[in-house]
Amino acid sequence: MLFCSCLVGLGQGACTNLSQVLISQMLPETERQSTMGLTTTFTNLGGIVFIMGGGQLAATNGWVNNYWIYLFSALILIVILTLVPMHPAAVNAANDQDTGEQIKLNKYVFYCAFWGFCTLLLNNVLNNNISLFVAEEKLGATSQAALTSTVSLIGGMLCGLIVGVIGKRFKYSSITISFILYGLSYLLIGLGHSLWLAFVGSFIVGAAMSIAMGQFPYLISISVGKNSVSMALGVYVAIYSIGVWSVLSSLIH
Repeated sequence: MLFCSCLVGLGQGACTNLSQVLISQMLPETERQSTMGLTTTFTNLGGIVFIMGGGQLAATNGWVNNYWIYLFSALILIVILTLVPMHPAAVNAANDQDTGEQIKLNKYVFYCAFWGFCTLLLNNVLNNNISLFVAEEKLGATSQAALTSTVSLIGGMLCGLIVGVIGKRFKYSSITISFILYGLSYLLIGLGHSLWLAFVGSFIVGAAMSIAMGQFPYLISISVGKNSVSMALGVYVAIYSIGVWSVLSSLIH
C-alpha cells in the first residue's frame, strides 16, 4: 500500500506540474490567471467525487472496493488524448525569440515555492485534524465530522471560479488576503467552539487555498523565460509538496 501510495503521489505531482506547464504554453498571459484558478476548482471537484464515490464503494462490500474509484484515471486519459493537442501552436509568437536561452530560475520561483509550502502546511494541518477536532470536542456526530473536510473542498471549488477576478482586482495583495483568510478560519474554529463555525472555517480554508494555489503558478509563469517555465513549475511543485509530507510525518509520529 505504501508503494502504491508513492505511485499515486508521483502521478499527482506529474499531472499537477504538466497541467500548469500546458496552460503556460498554450494560453496568453491574459487568460492564464483565470484558467489556473479553474484548475483548483476542478481539482476540488475531483476530490469531492473521489471522497463520496470511494465512500459509497467501500460501503457496498468492504474497504477494498474503495480503490475501484481509481478507474477514473482511465477516463482522464481518454479526455486528455481527445481534447489536448499533441503539438500546440505558439500563442505568443512575439515572445518566442528566447527559445535558445538556457534555463534560469530567479528568486521569485523560490519565493512562490516557499509560500506554497506554507499554504499547503496550513491547509493540511486543518484538513487532517478538523474531523478529529469535531469528534473529540463533541461538536457533532461522526458523519458531521467527516463532512467538514468536504466543506473545505466546496470552498476551494467555488472560489476557484473567481480566482482570476480576485487576482486582477487585488494584483499585489491576493496572496496576503489568502493568509488573512487562513488566520480568520483558525480563529473561528478554535474560539467559536461550534459545529457551524467549524463548517464556516473549513469553507474559508478551502477558499484561501484556492486563491493562493491559483496565483502561484501564474506568477511563476510570468516571472521566468519560456524555456524555464517547466523547470520552474517542477521546482515549485516539489518544494510545496514537502508541506504535505511534513504534516503526514507529524501525524505518523
